[in-house]
Amino acid sequence: METHILVGQIKRLSKIFAGITAMLGASIAVTRLYLFGVAVEPQFPHAVASVCFMLCGAAVYLRHRDERSTAVASGLAAAVLSIAVLTIAYYLSIGTPTALTKIAVMPPNTAAALLLLSLAILLLPGRPRSVLAAQVFAAGGLGMAVLVMVGHAFGVIALIQVGANMPMTVGVSVLLLLLSLAVLFARPDAGLMRVVASPGAGGILARRLLSPAVATPVLSAWLTYQWQQNSAHGIAFVLAVAAAGAALLLLIFTWAQAMALDRYDAARMHRKSELARIEDNLRLLVQTVRDYAIFRLAPDGHIASWNTGAQHILGYPADDIVGASFERLFAREEVQSGVPAQMLETARNHDHVSREHWSARQDGTMCYAHTTMTALHEGGELVGFVNVMQDISHSKHAAEERALLSSMLSTMPDAVIVIDEGGIIERANPAAERAFGYSMDELIGRNVKILMPSPHREQHDAYLTRYLRSGERHVLGINRELVAQRKDGTPFPIELMVSEMLVGGRRKFTGVARDITERKRTEEKLAQYDQRFRAVYDNAAVGIALMAPDMHLLYVNRKMTEIIGYSGEELTSRNVQDITHPDDIEIGREPYRKLLRGETDSILIEKRYRCRNGDTIWVDASISCVRDKNGEAAYAIAVIEDISARKAAEAAVLKSKQDLDVALEGADVHLWHLDCESRTLQYLDKLPAALGLVQDEVRNDIDFWLALIPPDDREQLAKLVHEVRHGSRDAVETELRMRTRDGQWKWMLVRARVLERNANGTPRHVTGTCLDITERKQSEQEMLQLAQHDTLTGLPNRALSYAFGERTLASARRDGLQSAVLFVDLDRFKPINDTYGHDAGDAVLREVARRLRGCVRADDMVGRLGGDEFLLVLGDVDGPRGAGRVAAQCIAALGQPCPYKELQLQVSSSIGIAMFPADGDDIFTLARNADAAMYHAKECGRDNFQFFTQELNERSASTLAMENRLRGGLRQDEFRLHYQPIVDLESGFVIGAEALLRWPGAGVTPDQFIPVAEYTGVIHQLGEWALNEACRQQRAWQANGLDALTMSVNVSPAQFRQEGFRATVAKAVAASGIDPDCLQLEITENALAKNAETAVDALRALRQIGVHVVLDDFGKDYSSLSNLKQLPVDAIKIDKDFIHDLDSDRGNMAITSAIIDLGRELGLQVIAEGIESQAVLDSLRARRCKAIQGFYVCEPVAGDEFEDWYRHRSGLVAA
Repeated sequence: METHILVGQIKRLSKIFAGITAMLGASIAVTRLYLFGVAVEPQFPHAVASVCFMLCGAAVYLRHRDERSTAVASGLAAAVLSIAVLTIAYYLSIGTPTALTKIAVMPPNTAAALLLLSLAILLLPGRPRSVLAAQVFAAGGLGMAVLVMVGHAFGVIALIQVGANMPMTVGVSVLLLLLSLAVLFARPDAGLMRVVASPGAGGILARRLLSPAVATPVLSAWLTYQWQQNSAHGIAFVLAVAAAGAALLLLIFTWAQAMALDRYDAARMHRKSELARIEDNLRLLVQTVRDYAIFRLAPDGHIASWNTGAQHILGYPADDIVGASFERLFAREEVQSGVPAQMLETARNHDHVSREHWSARQDGTMCYAHTTMTALHEGGELVGFVNVMQDISHSKHAAEERALLSSMLSTMPDAVIVIDEGGIIERANPAAERAFGYSMDELIGRNVKILMPSPHREQHDAYLTRYLRSGERHVLGINRELVAQRKDGTPFPIELMVSEMLVGGRRKFTGVARDITERKRTEEKLAQYDQRFRAVYDNAAVGIALMAPDMHLLYVNRKMTEIIGYSGEELTSRNVQDITHPDDIEIGREPYRKLLRGETDSILIEKRYRCRNGDTIWVDASISCVRDKNGEAAYAIAVIEDISARKAAEAAVLKSKQDLDVALEGADVHLWHLDCESRTLQYLDKLPAALGLVQDEVRNDIDFWLALIPPDDREQLAKLVHEVRHGSRDAVETELRMRTRDGQWKWMLVRARVLERNANGTPRHVTGTCLDITERKQSEQEMLQLAQHDTLTGLPNRALSYAFGERTLASARRDGLQSAVLFVDLDRFKPINDTYGHDAGDAVLREVARRLRGCVRADDMVGRLGGDEFLLVLGDVDGPRGAGRVAAQCIAALGQPCPYKELQLQVSSSIGIAMFPADGDDIFTLARNADAAMYHAKECGRDNFQFFTQELNERSASTLAMENRLRGGLRQDEFRLHYQPIVDLESGFVIGAEALLRWPGAGVTPDQFIPVAEYTGVIHQLGEWALNEACRQQRAWQANGLDALTMSVNVSPAQFRQEGFRATVAKAVAASGIDPDCLQLEITENALAKNAETAVDALRALRQIGVHVVLDDFGKDYSSLSNLKQLPVDAIKIDKDFIHDLDSDRGNMAITSAIIDLGRELGLQVIAEGIESQAVLDSLRARRCKAIQGFYVCEPVAGDEFEDWYRHRSGLVAA
């Protein structure tokens, strides 16, 4: 501690000398420029030399500021070095300068001195040998300055100039003296100056003799010279007297310093003896106390002593805890909050601090303690701290439990009531006041019967009496529904749970009541909705069946049972193929597969079914598929129509083409005949009545009937007519709408067949049927509504939203309009679900859907994509300004509180906007770009909207480009592994190597491409390749005699959590043939943080293979020490951020020491990475670190280079 203080003082002295030198040099240079051409004092320093001294002084001064200034300091010193070298070269090549050039050229001895000092400044930041060389150069400069001063004092020309060249002035010698001292004192922690910074007797002597040793010879020589000049005695007499006087002066000064040192040592020994006696007495007293933990800390916060009471309270034996950091006694959260450091700092500044905090015992449990810390001083200096700790957990826990219980009761949404054996209410919470309408004063002391209507009131009395007498339980611990009564007499349904407890030997009963009025209403509405749906479903005029993707029947309606003859239970126990005619089983199999794969929206199949009575019927099956949120087929809806009669009629038509009076079963089938040449329809006896037309109004011309068909359906019909007319098809079928007399629309299934063509192939006669499928269409629409809409909000789901959006964009594209897609994501929605339950979350989502619909026009679309994400498609907007106006309205609407029961729930929204056609030409691209803009809105602080920009596009494009490059690099085998050795610090032997991924020639670093690989999923292939390549290299090294090495391979979090990762490791080990004991996997802390139990199982599975596991970058994330104790790992690797500046950063020293001690206590190997200097290596060795790696040992190299390095290295890190 004292050494650090002395080093700091000497460095400040160096900084002062450097600052004075820089200011004097600058002042002289400015004066020279101002007086240019004017005669000045001959001893005034040269202008160029003044500038050089200014630069050197500034360089040394900057060295003391921070590391960022080091580069600037080196540049200044290098500039001075260049000037000095050029000046000396000039003298060597030209000789004596002319009078003109003397203005720009400084004296040669000045240039030589600046050469030495600039070199010394450049060497200062280096290793100890470089520092020693720098101090030698500075000592040379100091000697030169003294010689020049002596030369000027004695008038000896040879000491102040070289040959006939310009002399070094007195001013320059003063600057040289100051700069030399600044360089000498810059690094007092190394080289020649270490003794000056020592707190011992040698250091004291050196500091006291330094100034006299420099001044005495110079002063004595000058006095001798002056005496000789003014004395009548001879030179021999004067020199003898001078020598004797100098010797006497040095002897007196040395004797005085020796006596001072003797008094210093005697006083220090006396203080040490007194302190030892006091400590012995105090230790004896402290060790007898068991109810208080009394321990002493060193000034740096490490535990120096430990009493019996401390071991009793915290569980640590003295041998295990002495020397450990004070932070070890605190809970992890307290350490992260800086409580130990704050206590130490307060005690240093104010001598005393007292605080309550959570402490960690040796067994991992916590206790709540009160600690008093008092600073100890000796001779005005801090020598440590005395701490007295008392366990106050019992009183803390009791108070907290009471406060927690009161808080829970106050915040519970359910009513809680506590009664005694007589049914008298002793306690209730605020929710009970709200639920029953009584105030707390009205409830306490009253019988609980006031909350019950008859007959529940009498049942309660009977049950309570029977239970107290016999102990017979009927409702304790069981949830049951019953009716309660409010203060105003209104009944309401509740869900009640009653429990029993003993308090002071008396029975108490606690009832938790939940108001289920809303739930009951919802259940009634759902039951009504289900009843209506089943009525529509069961009473449909066609058979409807729900079937699984494997064709197993899940549900059938009444019409379906009538068609087939089986009951509903019999059908749902069968597969569709079980009721299909054997010859028709293959019909429709391939179309059905395409339907499941999503290649078509629906299929139409005609096939035969076998009825229960053995009959065979023909059916027309229209099948559509309902998909889940992942797009997978969930179930199929089949609309079955019995077409046996139609088939019979078709057979009759084929048998006799002229007999068109076919009787078909079912009143909704209508025959027609078209004469193409006269464009007239015949045999329409039933169709007009089905459409509600009066016979007198009906015409037989084709235009009359086409006018009843809407334009969209007419276009579809025209395409079919075109195909029939040109002979590509003889039979066609389509579904279209026809308008009834009252303006309604009826769906018709129209089938047509060409009976005759003329010589040119043009149809002459066409016959067909019209089947009224209005009820079937309505049933399909209802089923489609359920499949394509969100049941919670009634909004279109993801699939329907995208389909609607594509149609909207097609219309905008056709009309040349601008459209917008808004991606809305709710902020702070998850806390509502977590805090108030899913009922509250559902209520908020329904309210959000209602408000969003209110912010757009009727022609615009609002859909729910899932969770708390919504999609808005605006068909026609006034550019970005119009879209932004709608987004602002949405944000304002959603920002208003959502009422739920007694609560006002608050959410906000982040909205991303993509414009059509500027940001995309299809709904999927626009939705993706709006999603990217929404995430940008969240980055900008949430509760705002952002437009999609080219920058977001470029960011996505950059990620995509890097992903493509990564995949291409994998295919073309561009990746390589480099290996960095891991060395045993005690023996110096190489014990392993870490495989590090490189991409030569790609122009990107691992820090750039690995995050993209993890984000895009390429890390799985890349990690598997690296694992196999490392195992292959390990096998090759073993074959070449390097069989003692362990190979370390890094595993990304995504790769570790991948299903089947254990099998991947086992496969790599088996394929390479290496011993799994030689392989260790490095896994970071955040890979284990999401699911600790799953992570532990995965680690155990890896260790069963035989490989080792290393916890990488330990300490970088917030690790739980209790979790670390449970993790099945073999080693921990200290993050390199803590290793950097380990020799000078006290925080890094403390953290690294704690990690090493922790690893040693848990029996784990501790590896330190990032070693870049001998000082850091020595610091780790002093802390007994097991293993190291870093550039100071060896940079990562290719496999063959690693092998050569391993064979030729010798004692690089041996002790």
